[in-house]
Amino acid sequence: MLKQSPTFNSPSPFSGHEPGVTHVLVTGGAGYIGSHATLRLLKDSYRVTIVDNLSCGNIGAVKVLQDLFPEPGRLQFFYADLGDAKAVNKIFSENAFDAVMHFVAVAYVGESTLEPLKPVKEFVEACMKATGVSIKVEYLPHRPSDYAEVFSDPSKIRRELKWSARFFDLEKSLRGAWKWQKSHHNGYEPTKASFNG
Repeated sequence: MLKQSPTFNSPSPFSGHEPGVTHVLVTGGAGYIGSHATLRLLKDSYRVTIVDNLSCGNIGAVKVLQDLFPEPGRLQFFYADLGDAKAVNKIFSENAFDAVMHFVAVAYVGESTLEPLKPVKEFVEACMKATGVSIKVEYLPHRPSDYAEVFSDPSKIRRELKWSARFFDLEKSLRGAWKWQKSHHNGYEPTKASFNG
């Protein structure tokens, strides 16, 4: 794990809220887009924690950022996978984040044209593993307008419905959704028995 400085003071400036300082967690911060977002945040005096498993990211980008912003309490890096609930819980329990910018993706810039079906195949495989059901798939040619990646901002659903994701691992999420679907064949529709009072 790379840290913000060679000295490890306790408590860490990352572990508490500090007036006038916004601490942003940047997931996928070693990737192309995430590292540029981190650079902008650091230039604008934010405190930043990067979490990345380096499957598509570049540790060199993190080192450059640390060289540009060597001051203690500015930048820290955790090598971790967001699918690892223990690691994620530990990071959240030891740090006080004010905001999260989520740039994690299994895609490189340009990958959508080189391997356009890769994310689709990964999703279908995760669905089959989670449900135990074989899924008939027909792969059609890539259309130029197809997205390589899709990002979302969950703040509205959190604010209006008080909902947040419990699963960050695709297969676990799909397994839970499949279990619910199997026990609720009519979806959210009330069953006929619920009208018999």
